[in-house]
Amino acid sequence: PEPVDTDGDGVADADDAFPNDSTESVDTDGDGVGDNADYAPNDDTVQVEPAPTNDNDQIAGDWRLAPEAGVLGVGPSQGAMDWWSNSLGDVTTRDCLFDDVYGLNADGSYTHTMGDATWLEGWMDGVDGESCGAPVAPWDGSATASYSYDAAAGTLTVIGDSAGAHIGLSKVTNQGENGVATDNTIVYLVSDLTATSMTLDVNFGNWWRFKLVTADSWVAPAAPLTCDTVAFGTIEAECYDSAEGDVATEGDVGTGNLGWFDAGESVTYNINVPEAGNYQLSYAVASQNNGVVLNLHVGDTFADEVSFDSTGGWGAPWSDVAGRVVALAAGDQAIKLSMVAGGGNVESISLTATNDPASAAPVVPEPPSTVSVTFQVNMDGVDT
Repeated sequence: PEPVDTDGDGVADADDAFPNDSTESVDTDGDGVGDNADYAPNDDTVQVEPAPTNDNDQIAGDWRLAPEAGVLGVGPSQGAMDWWSNSLGDVTTRDCLFDDVYGLNADGSYTHTMGDATWLEGWMDGVDGESCGAPVAPWDGSATASYSYDAAAGTLTVIGDSAGAHIGLSKVTNQGENGVATDNTIVYLVSDLTATSMTLDVNFGNWWRFKLVTADSWVAPAAPLTCDTVAFGTIEAECYDSAEGDVATEGDVGTGNLGWFDAGESVTYNINVPEAGNYQLSYAVASQNNGVVLNLHVGDTFADEVSFDSTGGWGAPWSDVAGRVVALAAGDQAIKLSMVAGGGNVESISLTATNDPASAAPVVPEPPSTVSVTFQVNMDGVDT
C-alpha cells in the first residue's frame, strides 16, 4: 500500500515525528519541538532563543552632559583633552547641546530628545559653521535605536535601525568624526559610572570623552561673575575703576588678578559700603620679590600699609596678608591701592565686618628734610 502522509509534507507518517504538522518532520533532540522551530535542535533543554543578557538596569535612565567645564573634549589618548575641551561658558553658548536628553530606557530602547535646537557643525549638509539650530537628519533623534550595557566589558553600545543615533556630539563614531558609524553602531567605553554620573570614551584612533549626569541631578551653573555682581566684602583686584601707571590684569573675574603691579602704580575702586562700621582689611597677594610694600587710601585718608616678602610664586596659592581694621562710613567710597615698593600681583582685597576697634592709622612718611646751604665763591681773577 501507498505510505500514508497525513500532513502532505512529503514524509510518510511512519517516519514523520509530526505527522499532522506539515512544517515539521524531525525532532533530533527528542524534546517535542521540531527542528525547524527549535532554537537548539541538538539540545533537549533549550527550545527558544534566550533573552539577551545585559546590565542595562545598572545604567538605565535619562542622562545629560554635565553642566561643567571639561565634560566633552578630544585628545590623543583616553581621557586626554589636550586638543580641545569645553569651557564653563560653553554650557551657556551651547545650551542647545547641554539640554539634549539621552534616554537609556528600561526596555532597552534608546531615545535622544533634542527639542527645537541642538548643536550643529559645518560637516553637516546645509550647515555653515557651528551654532545652535534646528536638528538635521539623520542626527535629529529620529532613528529607532536600542542600547546594551556590558558591565564586565565596560561598554555601552548604541545600535540604530538607521543612521544617526549617538551620545554627545553627532560627528563622533568609532570610525572618525563625520557622523557615519559602521552598521549604525557606536561602542562607548564606560570609564566611570555612579548613581548620578557617567563618563564615556570613544576610540577612533584618537579619543573623545563625554561626562554625563542624570537628568534629575542636572543643575544649571551660576551666571558668570562680573565686576558688577561681586558682593560687597571682596574687592576683586582686576575690577579697578581707574589706574595710574602701566597696570595689567590676568584672567576672569573671580579667578583673575592684578598683575605686573609695580612700584609707583596705583588703582582705584569705587565701592558702596552698605553699613557703617569697622572692617578688617586683608590682601591676597603673590610675589617672588622681597620687601613688597602696599598702601591703601580711603578717599584722601591714608588708611593702611602692609609689607611682605616673597611668597614663592606669582599666583595661586595666594598668600593672605592681614592689614588694619578701618572705620568706613556707609555709602560710596573710593579705595586706592598703591604699590610702594617691590612689585607683585594682587588677587583681591577683603573687607570683613568686625567688632574690633579701628587700628591706629599708619604713620605718614616724613618728607625729606630741607637743608639750606650758602656758598661763597671768590670770583677774583675770573673774566666774566
